[in-house]
Amino acid sequence: MRRRRIWVVAAVAVAAVGVVAALAALVAFVSAAPFETTLEFRIRDRVSTGAVWNATVTLQDRFLRTWYAGDGDTLVFSRLDPGEAKLEVSAPGYQSVSVPVTLRRGRNRLDEPIDVTGLQIPGLARFMVSEDLSGSDLYATFWPLGSEGPAVVNHPALDLWIGARISTQRPGPTRGETRFAGEIEWRWDQSPKALARYRARIPLEHIEDRGAAPLVIDYLVIVPDPLAIERDEVAAIVTAAWTDGEPASLPAYLARYADRFDFYVYTSWSLSRP
Repeated sequence: MRRRRIWVVAAVAVAAVGVVAALAALVAFVSAAPFETTLEFRIRDRVSTGAVWNATVTLQDRFLRTWYAGDGDTLVFSRLDPGEAKLEVSAPGYQSVSVPVTLRRGRNRLDEPIDVTGLQIPGLARFMVSEDLSGSDLYATFWPLGSEGPAVVNHPALDLWIGARISTQRPGPTRGETRFAGEIEWRWDQSPKALARYRARIPLEHIEDRGAAPLVIDYLVIVPDPLAIERDEVAAIVTAAWTDGEPASLPAYLARYADRFDFYVYTSWSLSRP
């Protein structure tokens, strides 16, 4: 019995020595192992907080090409060198962004998304508007068209100011009494399959005599230069002229701000009310 106890004690001692040796080897390996340095980050459109189309991101000697990266998509650079670096983001129609980063050995992550500012809709020549009626609401879709005709599908989300002037239509056709004039709110469709991104709802319940004379709607689309003017400034310049001014004098008035925004007018005739 005593000999068996000695063997058991000896076995435990050998096992303990083995565990200690294994731990020491692991510590030595971990201390010497060159952990891979990575960086996780997100990019997004500043206005829509959604996807940035066709972005190129570079860091050190590596680059990523993303066709439709949004705020929910985490992008990763791997096999980086620790130290100070710059993350560069560029995309057609956007202002390029350079973000300084400090890379530590191992995993790195930028907690806040990188906002990218859209500057223009590439190739924009004019806007076309299509409409559909649903109950007492009118839905208008705004299509940016290029100089050669096709709609520009993938582009930055610019913070447009859109106004509508709704009038009764008289024979001729000519515009009759103005029923509504003001800004309308739009929403952005960020679906990759969407053919048009801007869509607005225009309530018609406040327009009298529904079902009588058709309507004519004039739309004003202001495309601001985000580096030259803020959204509130656009509203202050345009709202009074659009709602209270004479339509004939509007182009000359808006042309004074050609260095700060572009404007487009589209008229839809003979809209039958529900």
